[in-house]
Amino acid sequence: MAFQTAAPASDLVLLAPGRTGASLSVHGPAFANVISDWRARHQLLESMQRFRGAIALEEGAVSASKLSPDGRHEMPVDHGSWHLLLLKEGRIAGCMRYAAHAASSRATDLLIWHSTLARSREWSFSLRAAIEKELAGARRRNFHFGEPGGWVIAPELRGSMDAVKLALGGFALAQVLGGAVGVCTATRKNHSAAILKRLGGRPLGFGKATLPPYYEPQYGCEIEILKFDSDTIAAQYRGAVQALSDQFSQKVPVMAGVPAARTAGSGR
Repeated sequence: MAFQTAAPASDLVLLAPGRTGASLSVHGPAFANVISDWRARHQLLESMQRFRGAIALEEGAVSASKLSPDGRHEMPVDHGSWHLLLLKEGRIAGCMRYAAHAASSRATDLLIWHSTLARSREWSFSLRAAIEKELAGARRRNFHFGEPGGWVIAPELRGSMDAVKLALGGFALAQVLGGAVGVCTATRKNHSAAILKRLGGRPLGFGKATLPPYYEPQYGCEIEILKFDSDTIAAQYRGAVQALSDQFSQKVPVMAGVPAARTAGSGR
C-alpha cells in the first residue's frame, strides 16, 4: 500500500495503539498531526505485517505456515502497541513496535515474560527480579515501562542512517510519551543488539548476575535482553533523538482509529 503523508517532507508515520480509546498518550501531550481514519490505519498495519512477514520468511525467522494466507506476520501485541513506519516512495521500508505499559504492571504482564529465558529454571528468578527492579524505578520517576521491538528494515537499508533513525525512534517515542525505562530483546543477527548498545541500551541484570544471551527457538536466532532509559541516551545521539521527538509531536502523521483528545501531560 502506498501512503501519502499530510506532511510530504516526512518519511515517518506513527500508528497509535488500537486499544487506547480517545487517549493517544501515556503521560505526554497529544500529537499535533493526528489523522482519525480507522480504515487507513488498519491498511497500514496490515501492510506492515506483510512487510515484516516477507523479511522474516526470507531470513528463516518464521516458516510460511506461521504467516496468514496473504503473507502477514500477525502478533497479538500488534493491536495494543505503537508502530513506527519508515516510508520510501510511499511504501513501507522499515518498522518498529513500541508497547507502553503502566508502571504498575507486574513482570508477568510483560512481553518479555513469554521469552524462553523466562521459562528457564536457572534464569527465570533473576529475570523477574531484574524486571521488577526496573518497574519500581519507573514508578518512582512517574515513567511508563516500554518494550520496543520488532525492528525490521529492507535489506538495502541495513547499516544506513535510516536504520539508525528507526532504532532511535524507540527512544524518541518514549520521550514524547512522558519518559520510560524498559527492556527489549535484540537479535545478534544483523547486528541489532550491537547497534542498540551503541545507542544506550545496556545488559539487563540483577545483583551481580547479568542475564546471558539465549537461543530463541521461535525465531531461530540468539537474543540479548537489554534495558534502556529514555534519559540516558548515548551523548552523540541525543540531538538526533530530540529532533525525532519534535517531529513526532509536531509533524509526523499519527494514524488513529478514533478522534484524539488533546490533553496536557501529567508526568514531568
